[in-house]
Amino acid sequence: MREFFIQTVTGTQAGKPRRLKSTLGELAITAKQAAKLAVLPYRQLSPH
Repeated sequence: MREFFIQTVTGTQAGKPRRLKSTLGELAITAKQAAKLAVLPYRQLSPH
């Protein structure tokens, strides 16, 4: 379910798979989604 929201916001599903730690738990996203969300490598995502 959480991945659906990331896909909706970024508009993509393509790219190399990545694991992203957030305050909501670990998320499975792609490298292109991380780039669109401006998440740097080895960083965490916080919705706050």
